[in-house]
Formats: sequence, C-alpha cells, structure tokens
Amino acid sequence: MSSVVQAWSLPTSIIHGQLFQARVSIEVGQGATLGANCTIFCGVKIGSYAFIGAGAVVNKDVPNYALVVGVPAQQIGWMSEYGEKLDLPLEGIAETTCPYTGTQYQLSQGIIRKI
Repeated sequence: MSSVVQAWSLPTSIIHGQLFQARVSIEVGQGATLGANCTIFCGVKIGSYAFIGAGAVVNKDVPNYALVVGVPAQQIGWMSEYGEKLDLPLEGIAETTCPYTGTQYQLSQGIIRKI
C-alpha cells in the first residue's frame, strides 16, 4: 500500500485577475522512511522501502529500496525492508542477503528485487 500526499504548487498563472494553482501529488511507497526535515518536490515518487535521509532535498523520483541523502538528494546505497543498508553497488549485477532477516536481494539494471 502506498500513500499519496496532495500539495498545492506555487501560483502557475494569473489570468484576468484570477489566480490559478495546480494540484500535484507526491506518492510515497509502502514502507518508505522519510527522515526529519526532508523536503520532497511536488510530483516526485518515493519507491517502496526507500530511505530518505534527514534534511535531504528530493527533486526527482527515488527507486524502490534506494538510500538517498544530501542537497540535492543523491543515491548512496540500497536498503532492505528491515531498514538495514545492503552491501550492493549502485549499478551492475549483484546479490546479497540481509544479515537480520536472511532475505535475499538481487540488483540488475538499477532495480532491486527480493528473491
């Protein structure tokens, strides 16, 4: 299950004295963790079990299981569903096991899957 946060963007235009605003969604996937004081731009999707570091400014979509930090947010790793950093490269083909749950994860073409 994911959550959708509705947000109002800044005024997009004023026509004949009327203010028009666009309504934009921020989608947050199941199990995602949002650190304190992080900022997420309108229209961005946060993948399931992604981990956003405290104070990060997220201006683009975050893949499932990704760990992102900084301003602007950059991916620095991968997280398990248990919330532990996985020993995987950012790119390439690799497999690892969560040391706490024994769940196996596979990285291929920039996408992580449970196996």
